[in-house]
Amino acid sequence: MTLAYTLHKNPLTNGANNYRGVVQFAGTVDLEGVIERMIARGSTITKADALAVLQDYHDTINDLVLQGFKVVTPGANYGISLRGNFAGQTDSFDSSRHQAAALVNPGLQFRPFRKTLITVNCFSLKREKYLSPAIYLRLPPLIGFQSETKPYNW
Repeated sequence: MTLAYTLHKNPLTNGANNYRGVVQFAGTVDLEGVIERMIARGSTITKADALAVLQDYHDTINDLVLQGFKVVTPGANYGISLRGNFAGQTDSFDSSRHQAAALVNPGLQFRPFRKTLITVNCFSLKREKYLSPAIYLRLPPLIGFQSETKPYNW
């Protein structure tokens, strides 16, 4: 598998030669595509059952977050964060100065994978010609999968 990224001038730094890497995803897989991958790997659950269970799962997470809970799952942790500055201990939320934003962070099951990506030594760099400069990381092969991108209603 090839993991591609392009280099772009970093406008947040003063250095003339400071660039940031931007991952160029191979594609997008939605919830239905994930379920199709599960079935292709040998799961005995039907696509309709999986879609129904996961729809209810996500609806329940959304409900819990909107009720003020932090939801901790193996794949991700969900909650709400506040943005903006408060003018002291007695200041109240004011929508003209503050925002409530969705908060999603990697869960415990995803964190070791993230560390593996950072420390992996089994790739080689290869420069390719594209519209913008690109560098490719060569990673060990994974099972290939293609899926049409379909919107998922949360």
